[in-house]
Amino acid sequence: MTKLQTLHDRVKVLIDQINSLTQEKTSNTIVFFENITITINFNSAGACYSELINWAYSLFIEVCGPNVKFFEERMKTNDKVGNYSSTPRLVHTLRTIKNHNLDWDKPDDFSKKNYAEEWYNKTVGKTQLVTDDDYIACSESILTQILEYLTALYECIIIDVSNEFYGETILPAWQRRNDRHFSNFDFEQVLLDQLQLYGIDAFLDTNKITKREIDKWRSEIKDLRDGFDFKIEAARIITRYILDQKYSPVDQKDLLDSGAEKGKKLMEIHSIIREEFYKNPRSKTELIDWAKEKNLL
Repeated sequence: MTKLQTLHDRVKVLIDQINSLTQEKTSNTIVFFENITITINFNSAGACYSELINWAYSLFIEVCGPNVKFFEERMKTNDKVGNYSSTPRLVHTLRTIKNHNLDWDKPDDFSKKNYAEEWYNKTVGKTQLVTDDDYIACSESILTQILEYLTALYECIIIDVSNEFYGETILPAWQRRNDRHFSNFDFEQVLLDQLQLYGIDAFLDTNKITKREIDKWRSEIKDLRDGFDFKIEAARIITRYILDQKYSPVDQKDLLDSGAEKGKKLMEIHSIIREEFYKNPRSKTELIDWAKEKNLL
């Protein structure tokens, strides 16, 4: 466990170096990584692994803004540094499997399961973690990969800030990406406002919808011309999603739990319930009762 703590300390030192370099070269306008509040217990192998996954997820997803993705794109075009873009994906997948109740019958969820099990098998020679040694080996592998990733990232930043065109092209593009990176909370507030206009806000999980759609919404915001009004443009984008996607309080799992069979019929029932919800908004329970009355379930 001492080795894990040493590796983690090395990762934190590298994070500090990246932040110092970033703030120096952007005149303190960009902080690459915000502070992570998660602590890691190095006294228990299982707890250490679990908390490390959450810590790494926070590093790559929650506290880095658009900076990681921006420099991943830079790394792919820079042959002087390695490409370790699979590391954030691994962390994201492991955290999803650990923290969410996935449906292995769904192709996307099953793909995540396979991806994780292949990594487990490569790391400890089995598809499930059982012993303390398994958890320690996986924790060490994750920290090593994070260290390699951040080293490549740091090298890429050094190369870019030394580039003669840094101030003319690279820095403005980087700052522009940060200026257009709005938080999940920002988008969720706009989503809530739009759902309220249609009178369906009380029945839908805005946090769940935002997490599912956030990357798509950010992608559209990223391509707008300078000078746009976030609330106006986000409302326009999100309204289109509300009308096109036809969100519903009832998902496929709710239907399966209510007796629906898997397959094409499940899709048809889900679609009918979504349409009904938009005609007559009501709760999940009421919609399922309605479906049963109509002999859909």
